[in-house]
Amino acid sequence: MRHQTQRRRGELYDDDPKSRRSRVVPRYHFRHADEGGGLWYIEAVPDRGELVAIKQAELTSAGRLHRYSWEHLEDEHGGLTDQAIDPEEDLLEIIPTEEFQRVWTQ
Repeated sequence: MRHQTQRRRGELYDDDPKSRRSRVVPRYHFRHADEGGGLWYIEAVPDRGELVAIKQAELTSAGRLHRYSWEHLEDEHGGLTDQAIDPEEDLLEIIPTEEFQRVWTQ
């Protein structure tokens, strides 16, 4: 059975029943510019040796912002990726948490 990752007081905690203590799960933040002039912002966490997107925001070249997470997986514009993140292969730029949060909370 897959263990759950939960949010408590703004941090992600790994509640693996095999663990004696909960541990903070590191979060990684990336930006990607697409061919159409849009910017993609991704928050990812490690899961079984891969990075998995838990939040994703698209800022279109027209200035529209689309946000996706477990609370809003998809809409007519797109959706949260279901593929593992590979920063080198996907040409993702590492960004500070604050930059991701600034876009996410617009």
